[in-house]
Formats: sequence, C-alpha cells, structure tokens
Amino acid sequence: MHLRSVLLVFGSALLMEVSDGNEGRTKNHTLYSKQMNRLEEQRSERGSADYWMIFPQDPGTAYVKVTPKKDANLTAFTLCVTTLTDLWRQYPIFSYSTSAGKNDLLLARKSLGKYEVHIGGNSVTFTIADSLLSMNSICIIWDSNTGVVGLGANPMRSVRKIVSRGYTIKSGGVTLLGKEQDKPKSGTDASKSFVGELYCLNLWDYVLPAQEIRTSTRGACGSSGNVIDWDSLKYVAIGYIVVL
Repeated sequence: MHLRSVLLVFGSALLMEVSDGNEGRTKNHTLYSKQMNRLEEQRSERGSADYWMIFPQDPGTAYVKVTPKKDANLTAFTLCVTTLTDLWRQYPIFSYSTSAGKNDLLLARKSLGKYEVHIGGNSVTFTIADSLLSMNSICIIWDSNTGVVGLGANPMRSVRKIVSRGYTIKSGGVTLLGKEQDKPKSGTDASKSFVGELYCLNLWDYVLPAQEIRTSTRGACGSSGNVIDWDSLKYVAIGYIVVL
C-alpha cells in the first residue's frame, strides 16, 4: 500500500464527513485538497520508493503477498533487501513457492550472522557479519549455468557456494514477504515469521554488476528490479502490517 493508496483512503474518509450543506461540503473538500497536495509534495521530495513495511507482532501471522511485475522462469537472479529487527531467532525474509515443491526460492536468517538460501529444494548457509537493531542490507545472486550462489551484506561479501546447478525456478508460484511457506495451499507457520521492518526489496532475472550490488548492500535503494520493483510494488498485506 503505497502513499497514493493512503491518500485515497484519507480522502475518502474526509469526503464521508462532509455535511449535507453546500458550505460544509466546500470546506471539507478544500481541506482534503490541501492535505493531498501537502502529502504529494512530501512524496515527491523523498521518492516513491522511500517507505518501510513494519511487521509488529511476535509470534506473527501477518505477511505480505507480492505480485511480480512479470511472471518468468528464472535461471539467474539478484535479490536485494534491507531489514531492521531485534529478533534472535530464525526468521524468513523472502519466500517463493510453486505447486511443484517447497521453498523454490527462500532467503532466511538462521541466527545472528548466518543466512540460509534455498533454491529448488536445496540449501546453503552463509556466515557474514550483521547486527541487531541496525539496518542490514543484503543481496543474493545465483546463476543456474554454474550453480554459483553468493550473499553480500553491509557491504561485505561471503564465500560463494554452489547450489542447484542447471535448475530453473518455474513461474506461477506464490511470493511472500515475512513468511516461509510450504506448497501454496499449505499455508504458513506462525513460528517462522518475521518481526521488524523491511525496505527496498527488488528482484532481477539476471545477476547485477558488482558495483550495483555493492551500492545496494550499502543501504541505497538504487536501480529498480525488473521482476519485483519496490518503487511500484503490487502487494496485499495479510494481517496487521504498517506501511510508513
């Protein structure tokens, strides 16, 4: 729910309060117009990508379901995201599951400094410096031709590994933020929930150049993903999610 959606809800609420009299209607409409103009100016100043998704409840049942810009088979990708949390326990960040199997693509933190990447049912674990109560900007890359998968954060890079060489991540699955999932119809596990804040999640169907990855792992919300684009994200919040 981008700021534009907030504006529409805010505007609708104001218009519902307008009195039957022409004078009251005019005053409320003027107030609505002024508020909308002020918020639109703020939005233009900070950029449309400058918002956070807050997952406030632990253990949580809330999550976000994302509709990608395009539905494509992936033989390579780059996924970047910034998180802020005080959780010590394991939690998922990004989950993609198809009807064919579990965790076709999953990024999760196992514990402080340890991240797990699942691709096609296989997984690898990365050890890299991160911290509680500080923003952690993470990027993972994968290329099916070689099977090489890598993870960088803040903006260090871990040792690259090999997983699911020759595999194709099929289209038509379900993409969730903040929840791990089995098969799409199997639902989610409340104990495997993210609690904290997410920012600037982008997904590309190719491996980004190293310089762009370094920029993203420094916390900058740079270029927009061509599969999932934070700047124009289409999503549905399931449960209590705050967007600011």
